[in-house]
Amino acid sequence: HELAAHITRCARASAACALPPQHWTHVIRATQDYAKLLTFDQLGNLLRELGVIWWEARTGMRATKATYFAAYSTHIAELQSTLQRAFVAAAIALSYAPERVSLYAWSALQESWSAWVRPFCGASPLMPATEEDEAYTPMLRQFLLNIRQVMLDCPGTEEHLLQQIFEWTVQTFLAIYQGGTMESGVQMSALLVDFAALPWNEHQWFRPSFLQFAVQVCASKDREMQCWCAECWRSIVAETWIHGAPDDQLAPTLASILFLFTAMPLHQQTLEQAARLPWWRLPEAAMEEAFERFFAQYHDPQHPYHEIPQFRVLLLASEIQAPSTPPDSPQSRHKRCVAVSRWVRAAAAPSLVDHVPGHTDCILKVIADIAAYLAGTDEVEELLTRAAVIMCMEPAATAAMPVWQRVVSSWPPFLSVSCVAAAGHLVAFEYFACLADIAVTALLRHKEEGGWEEVSARWQA
Repeated sequence: HELAAHITRCARASAACALPPQHWTHVIRATQDYAKLLTFDQLGNLLRELGVIWWEARTGMRATKATYFAAYSTHIAELQSTLQRAFVAAAIALSYAPERVSLYAWSALQESWSAWVRPFCGASPLMPATEEDEAYTPMLRQFLLNIRQVMLDCPGTEEHLLQQIFEWTVQTFLAIYQGGTMESGVQMSALLVDFAALPWNEHQWFRPSFLQFAVQVCASKDREMQCWCAECWRSIVAETWIHGAPDDQLAPTLASILFLFTAMPLHQQTLEQAARLPWWRLPEAAMEEAFERFFAQYHDPQHPYHEIPQFRVLLLASEIQAPSTPPDSPQSRHKRCVAVSRWVRAAAAPSLVDHVPGHTDCILKVIADIAAYLAGTDEVEELLTRAAVIMCMEPAATAAMPVWQRVVSSWPPFLSVSCVAAAGHLVAFEYFACLADIAVTALLRHKEEGGWEEVSARWQA
């Protein structure tokens, strides 16, 4: 088609800085009038060809050409916007479903626009973003408007477009993270700011296949990128995090989710979804690894572990809070016991002794809250026995004992009996005597219970 051929010739001349920018005014007018006469394939090929021309210009450019390219940018943006709309309209006319339209539309968008807007450390940008009168940001805004226009022109493409945009954005970040220049970093920041305006929180677009990229972002320690991801994930619900994951991949999927939920600065709205995930499918090894990583990452004499929002996710993952499996599940029981032991060991660190009272109060409350659920088993006794291990470690023991005395003194019989049994496992006589005294006293207040016979039976066992 003559129009497509003429546009291609003008683009090549512009790439060589040999075409007066004002000539594009006539080309754009012709495109607006006649683009609808091009077929779907012709439009797709033309957009792809434009992308190739501009990438060749970018990879072979000299710094002095940036000024010329800036002069072309507004015209190129208008041209590509017109062609993109015609391309989407042609796809709709072919009765393509929104998902298919989104695949073609995004392919055309990234192919035709990437040379202008994609941060890339392997070639100089067509328009630097670090100059005073930079033209990169306006071009980026036009790219964003093109994306939004696809969503408007073909409702139903939003979720699929967001999926592709997220993957492209993260891959772009990972490509420049290690060896990027200041220029590419500035462009990446600008891209994140603009892309944050997309309707991430209006659609359940996330898929488990993105977890591999998300984990890499988490490992990068790049705060800006992590915050951008956190904002994009704000409204993703629990079902979406695991939607489509095959049954044999659910365990590693949950392990990756646990990594993200405990290592990244996520919104409280996101963390609350952890309570609805099937943590009983999480392997114990993944849970233990998460505990070790959490305690290493958040070790801080100024901020107690149990006050960090992500800590509750660990409690949920270990099934010591809001468990979903039967109380006699051996695997779940072992996970709870391991969780208490890991928690106590971390809390007893000498450098964190000021936090011991708070940790002790929290762990006893957690055990008390789950006690009714575990009634009829001896697991509460085992959990308390593991929690009481802190009284075998100084200086934590000295700080923990007053809390145990205060909390246990008000416990009901079921918990008091379990605490009596737990006290019997302490090897330090001073702490055994203190804990046993308060637990027995609390038990004997309830005359309907077994009294000394119950105490004797527990200690003899």
